[in-house]
Amino acid sequence: MVTRVAVFGFFALFAAGCSKEAPEAQRPAPVVTVMTVTPQPIPYIVSFVAQTESSRQVDIVARVSGFLDRIAYPEGELVKEGQLLFQLDPKPFEAQLDAARGETLSQQARHTTAARPATRGR
Repeated sequence: MVTRVAVFGFFALFAAGCSKEAPEAQRPAPVVTVMTVTPQPIPYIVSFVAQTESSRQVDIVARVSGFLDRIAYPEGELVKEGQLLFQLDPKPFEAQLDAARGETLSQQARHTTAARPATRGR
């Protein structure tokens, strides 16, 4: 039986190899886009990642305390000596000025009150 199966398999392979199949129909040519390439200059832009530091070391130290109202310069730009950098909220300073003026008037009134007996005594 093994030989019959082998012979039958041989004939099956032989018969399969002898059959002629119709060739596939040729596909149409694909549609492609055509461009004309022309040479042109491309700008060469160099960009680097780096760190920089100033030639001068400048410490910014506040002379007064207060709340920052606005920053008066664009960040990253050069500033000149004497240029306004920050503006503080004026309300606390105006309140201190009013308190100092009130204290001055109070001391002037005390002085006037204390000077009257001395003037009478003369």
